[in-house]
Amino acid sequence: MANPYTNQLNNMLTNPGSFQGTPGYQFARNQGLQATERSNSGGRNSGNALAALAQYGTGLASQDYGNQVDRLGRLQGQQNQFELGTEQNRLSGVRDANAFSLGQGQNANAANRNANDFALGNRTAGINEARNANDFALGQGQLSNAASRNANDFNLGMGQNANNASRNANDFTLGMGQNANTATRNANDAQNNANQFSLGQGQNANQAQANANNAQNNWWTANNNANRNANDYSVNMGQNANNASRNANDFNLGMGRNANDFTLGMGRNANDAQQSANQFGLGMFNANNTFQNQRDQNANTFQNNLMNYDINRGQNANQASLNANNFNLGQGRNSTDFFNAQTNRGNAQNDFWLRSQANARAWGQQGGG
Repeated sequence: MANPYTNQLNNMLTNPGSFQGTPGYQFARNQGLQATERSNSGGRNSGNALAALAQYGTGLASQDYGNQVDRLGRLQGQQNQFELGTEQNRLSGVRDANAFSLGQGQNANAANRNANDFALGNRTAGINEARNANDFALGQGQLSNAASRNANDFNLGMGQNANNASRNANDFTLGMGQNANTATRNANDAQNNANQFSLGQGQNANQAQANANNAQNNWWTANNNANRNANDYSVNMGQNANNASRNANDFNLGMGRNANDFTLGMGRNANDAQQSANQFGLGMFNANNTFQNQRDQNANTFQNNLMNYDINRGQNANQASLNANNFNLGQGRNSTDFFNAQTNRGNAQNDFWLRSQANARAWGQQGGG
């Protein structure tokens, strides 16, 4: 829309005399001229009067022209400000309408996206819940299988330990019977030695040889008992080591499976991961307790076998000492054979002690690993 004051101001600037035709200017000019004439009524046509009239007309025209230009400039500026404000208000209304429409569209898009995300979240939660249920059932089945396997291994170990205990008892009974037979034979030999000693000094040499033979037989019997006990100890050690190894393998297998189950559940939400971790910890705790119980039972069995061996060894040592005493009663046994028998017995005992210590260290390393 064109500013009307702009045209008037342009017309005033291009045609300065155009404002003189306005009623206001004509009225002010006429009133001023009349006042000037009245003031010079004595010499209206004099030079001073004409000069005063010309000066008034020129000053009025100049003053009124400047006032008119200033007024039109102010009116033009006010009109421009009004039109600019009107246009700005219109543009602001259009911008607000566009922003409102854009906001409505964004809100609708956000609502649709939220609805889609909610539906997707529900589907994802359902899938995770089903997967977690399947994983939990799988973990339960694996834990049940591990518990069954541990129970079977435990029962197997118990049966083997029972068999070992029974065999040790049988060996101990056999050793006791053999020791009793040896004692009886030694008593008979002592009686025979006494009889032979009573018969005369000449028979001592023969009796000494018989005593030497008996001592040799006793030593071989004691050595055989020691070897058999050592073999039984080695067998028990091997079986205990095998049990410990199998328990360790089962424990490692349980560890691997629980670790796999734990890794499988890592991608799930925090609650399911915590539940899987709890199940894993429980499986670790049960497997560790089973392994420790089995290891303690094996250690107890080994300790019992070692004690039985020590008892048998002590009994054999007592029997050997008794035989040595009986031998000393014979008076006919030469010192060289006796010394050799004592030396061999000491070597056998030392050798067996060294083997038992080596086996104990080997078992301790396997059980501790």
